Amino acid sequence: MTPPGSVPKSPYTAALTSLSQDLTGAVLLEDMLRSVVQHIHQSFNTRVVIFLPDQKDLRLAADSNPGQALSPADNAKAEALFHGQAPDPGQPSPWEYLPLRTSYGLVGILGVDPGKDGGALTSPPQQDLLRCLANLAALAIERARLAEQASQAQVLQNTERLQHALLSSISHE
Repeated sequence: MTPPGSVPKSPYTAALTSLSQDLTGAVLLEDMLRSVVQHIHQSFNTRVVIFLPDQKDLRLAADSNPGQALSPADNAKAEALFHGQAPDPGQPSPWEYLPLRTSYGLVGILGVDPGKDGGALTSPPQQDLLRCLANLAALAIERARLAEQASQAQVLQNTERLQHALLSSISHE
């Protein structure tokens, strides 16, 4: 129920607000990815996956239905998008894939199964919402990676400080 005097939220605004609040509170990349796939799954009532780069290929990092395998054609379509290539027409896949881009480049691929009737993403407002949710996912992935880099830099700085202290104590003896 909407409080008196306030404007009711549209389902799209509610979805964006809910995901952004969850991502703000999440620290670990796995928690962020799980939140993204759950929110998109709830918004569109369809299966959602996120692929992240792993060396030179992609790995499935999050899945709203982890017990169900993706077909080779679905994986190939995601790989082709990641590598900037057109999908193989000989391996059709109904999945919709969106690149997750930030100012640092491509950080992952979001996949959405449009469902048996293909109606999960038919309207422009639904497509806009999906793009907004994908942008939030990309920013969350980038934030997690930057936090990891900052943590590694802190460890390196502490190691160097200890080495310097040890060398100083040895040289004074």
